[in-house]
Amino acid sequence: LLKLRVNIKDRFVSDEGDSDHSSFNDVGIPNMFFFTGHHSDYHRVTDHSDKIDYHNLFKIAVASYLIVVHIANADERLVYSK
Repeated sequence: LLKLRVNIKDRFVSDEGDSDHSSFNDVGIPNMFFFTGHHSDYHRVTDHSDKIDYHNLFKIAVASYLIVVHIANADERLVYSK
């Protein structure tokens, strides 16, 4: 079995502005934001595909799948909380 070892935070605060998840937060829709972290070229013209952390991308894909399956099979809907 995979050992994902992920760091989970219940809130994401960015010093570089909001990301796609912020529009869901604004209207109270439960959401998740997956992020592998900053690097020196993050959001710059020098940020090319060679900077992708494929190992962590894979872990995020697996974790996302497991979370979605769990939510889909849950007896209750998610509730948004601030």
